[in-house]
Amino acid sequence: MFNFQIVMTRLPVDCDEGSMSIQTEIRLRLPRPKVAPRDANGYQIDIPSVRFVRRLDVPAVPKVDDALQLSTSQYVFPAVVSRVAWDDAKSMFVVECRYTQRPAFADHVTSIMSDPEWTLTPLL
Repeated sequence: MFNFQIVMTRLPVDCDEGSMSIQTEIRLRLPRPKVAPRDANGYQIDIPSVRFVRRLDVPAVPKVDDALQLSTSQYVFPAVVSRVAWDDAKSMFVVECRYTQRPAFADHVTSIMSDPEWTLTPLL
């Protein structure tokens, strides 16, 4: 009635499981800073309605409530994992995080917005 096929994969002989990394997509949620940042046209950006996205190689997929140290070219800042899900279209784990310091430091927000590795993505 049903025809199932099980596919087993093996690591190459010279591949060490401990040294492998997993590419993930990090989606960072920032709290509202005291002073709202502005875009290139001078309009205020509503920080709670956007996410900052970047790809990051990690040694293992983080779990909910794990602490992460994320960075820009200027700062390292703490974040906590709030959700982890597999995205079939991207073939990778999407790790949703939240910035742990409240309110968000204006320097950190500016640094994230100007860093080329982070992309501002509006919520739909």
